[in-house]
Amino acid sequence: SLTTLFEQGSPAEEIREQYIYGAELLISSLVEFIILVVTGYVFDRLPETVVFLLFFCPLRSYAGGYHAPSYLSCTLIFSIYYVLVCMMVQVIPGEIQMVVIALSVLVILLFAPVEDSNKKLGKRRKKVRQKCLCRMGVELIVYMVVVSLLGIGMLSTYITISFGTVCSLLLLGVLRKKWR
Repeated sequence: SLTTLFEQGSPAEEIREQYIYGAELLISSLVEFIILVVTGYVFDRLPETVVFLLFFCPLRSYAGGYHAPSYLSCTLIFSIYYVLVCMMVQVIPGEIQMVVIALSVLVILLFAPVEDSNKKLGKRRKKVRQKCLCRMGVELIVYMVVVSLLGIGMLSTYITISFGTVCSLLLLGVLRKKWR
């Protein structure tokens, strides 16, 4: 019967929990995406916001790092962070961008990927690391093309901020793991 299908400890219950986790993650990600896009629009930074998300999300998904204790706290913290970025960011000079990106690349090379309680790597660590480094390489090439074609400006600044954000979350994840 259906009630025995989802009995505690059964394989079906485990599958059900995976579906619930996936649905929660999808909804949380969609809400976060909408909040960031609306924030970018309100601050007249929609193209920069899209670029930030295109650089941040894939690299972050492979690099790992700190994760907030709940979807709600993650969404709130990241949304507040991004509002502050949109409110305060000015064009970062090229020399500083290069330093931030170089340090971010170094941190990613040294520590990525960092696993957490929701994302166990195990035997997949090497494969995830390769994907992370490949993604980082592609993003660095795109960054160089953007700077070559458009110069140092708000677009390259948001790319730099995405690298710095991934780096910060990665370091926080490493520190959190060592403190436990």
